Amino acid sequence: MGNILREMELRYRKRNGTKIQKKGSSLQAKLGPEHLPSSTDVLTLISALFLVLENNIASTSANVRAQSKIFTESLRAGT
Repeated sequence: MGNILREMELRYRKRNGTKIQKKGSSLQAKLGPEHLPSSTDVLTLISALFLVLENNIASTSANVRAQSKIFTESLRAGT
């Protein structure tokens, strides 16, 4: 299957006059290095994702504690 896709890609590039680059990822070959994000951008995105994840975990933890407190109080009250 990989060979068929590669052959189709080669035909497409030949037909459209796109240069075939043997080195680099296929994304880089299609877009060129100027369109790829910098390492600083990638690290910033990863940091932001971890902050969102941390906030979600803290929020979930607070909700679980609140629900646990309500459940415990209802057990004590016998309802």
